[in-house]
Amino acid sequence: MFSRWRKSAAYELAQAVVYLHTEGIVHADIRLGNKYRVHHPSACDKDPWDMQDLATYDLNIVLPICAANQTSSLPAYVVTPCKLAEYYSRIAGKTRPQTKIFDLDSAHKVGTSSRPFRCALEICTPECIFARVIDNVDSPPVEPPADVWALGAAIYEIITGSSLFHGVDMKDLLYYMVAMADSLPSRWRNWYDTLPNQINLKFHLEWLISDGLINLLRKVFVLDPEERITMEQLVGNPWFADVDTLELPP
Repeated sequence: MFSRWRKSAAYELAQAVVYLHTEGIVHADIRLGNKYRVHHPSACDKDPWDMQDLATYDLNIVLPICAANQTSSLPAYVVTPCKLAEYYSRIAGKTRPQTKIFDLDSAHKVGTSSRPFRCALEICTPECIFARVIDNVDSPPVEPPADVWALGAAIYEIITGSSLFHGVDMKDLLYYMVAMADSLPSRWRNWYDTLPNQINLKFHLEWLISDGLINLLRKVFVLDPEERITMEQLVGNPWFADVDTLELPP
């Protein structure tokens, strides 16, 4: 996906989560597998053989057609690997696709219990990991700050093409989170002080992303959920200041 598309996709995802939070809803499963680019209706009538020689796409793709009137040439869900940014620019010009959040199976009202705890490791929040691993809580509550952390992880993956904690298992996640964060929640101190050695991991966001995005993610990846920025603050961050001027590349 072109880099300028990446920022617009991240912004539209943030707007979607702001809407959910405004309505008192926690999504509780914000990850790339639940984010889709909805493309121009003209794509529905294209021959899928036109796409066979293109490279792998970056996000799941949904074509906006009614299942009842589905075209025989192309299914609503495109599963053939293809370089969708290039293909889309050919068929739709400068009409931008929209990013949508799907799969509300884990969504629930703020302050209510969700279904039994399920969390993809790449988006699992420090408060949930701490509750599961240290406090032995089977189903910790998932509240709006969890969506903020998960969206930050999704933005990181959209921009860099790599999962935030790729290859790290649940029992080691806390160490990586502490290494990345600027401060330690007070309730974590007893656990931290009992570790045989100080955590000596190096986690450098600076290697892959811009200063503006680093400043945003530093506010997102805060271990204490009460100190984490809100979705409204995230979507209003200066890193998104130029998003309305983004256009498809020629």
